[in-house]
Amino acid sequence: MTNTEARISGVLKELGDLPQALIHANRAICLRESLVTQFPKNTKWLQQLTSAYSAMAGILQSQEFLDDALELAHKTLTIRAQLVQRDQVNAAWQEALARGYGRVASIYLLRNCLEEASLNFERASTILSHLLKIDPYNATWLDKISDIYAQFGWVLERQGVLDDALNRNQEDLQISDELVSIGTKKTGWNRDLALAHLNCGRVLHKQQEFQLSEIHLCKSTKSLRHSQTRFALAASSTFLGHKQCLLILTKRRTRLSKPKKLIFYWLIRNGLNRLQTRYCGDNWSA
Repeated sequence: MTNTEARISGVLKELGDLPQALIHANRAICLRESLVTQFPKNTKWLQQLTSAYSAMAGILQSQEFLDDALELAHKTLTIRAQLVQRDQVNAAWQEALARGYGRVASIYLLRNCLEEASLNFERASTILSHLLKIDPYNATWLDKISDIYAQFGWVLERQGVLDDALNRNQEDLQISDELVSIGTKKTGWNRDLALAHLNCGRVLHKQQEFQLSEIHLCKSTKSLRHSQTRFALAASSTFLGHKQCLLILTKRRTRLSKPKKLIFYWLIRNGLNRLQTRYCGDNWSA
């Protein structure tokens, strides 16, 4: 019954019916809290309760109820940290804890609490880096840490720490490139690779490294063409930003060809309202 409510909530969220998704997510939480009350040491019920909390936090986050979302995300973290303390070699629980930190960080980012977001992204990346030392070819962990680096780099960029932001973006770029070369999830990873190039290009532009910036931006358009998804093109413009597009078009040292101008103008016109969606925790599902 608890799993059924959770699945229904997940489907409704995917369909965009967030109010109904919230109702079923709350039912899943009530059922699982009841089980944990009866069996407080049962790790299976505890783990499922954290999944229910995290799912509810994601729905609330999408509805911009950020205080409530943050409260549930912290509840998730508390239980997952306790589970990791019980079994410190359990990789699945460590991964879940990393996702919990990522969820908390993404909510802080939406609240414009950059220091808190940075701290929690750092904690998530530390855990995932440790796991990747054990299994360096685990595509799931590589994918997750790539997402973390992308968002972490964005936070550092907003804080004005451009060298560190570029380092995180370059780490994201390296991993995304590896995933595209070895993976089967071509569309999603090509999109991530394109966004990683855009992030590097944007930071380099702020550092007035115009030629290097242009190289990354051109590589981004190439990856976007490989992804062949309209969403990927639209989402990319949110990373570049309207002003940055204009700056690149007007202040670069090298002259853009007409096809490249058309590409960047297309990016300006499309998808500029998707920034919040990109950072609202879609990659941190329970």
